[in-house]
Amino acid sequence: MSDAEETPTPDLASGPPSFANQIVRASLNQKFLVVVAALVLIGVGSWSFTRLPVDAYPDLSPPMVEITTQWP
Repeated sequence: MSDAEETPTPDLASGPPSFANQIVRASLNQKFLVVVAALVLIGVGSWSFTRLPVDAYPDLSPPMVEITTQWP
């Protein structure tokens, strides 16, 4: 390869790449793992949603306590 065919990668920051840049670079290199992780998250979220206890009509009345006493 000649120098004209190579495209140099620009150095946008001085020093080591940031943590966010490393995550993005790893995600772009491992597309299959990113898709699998996304599908797992969607599956766990759907499963959790079906187990979520939700009342359609919640009881808005205040709690009542009944006290029974005996007259001596």
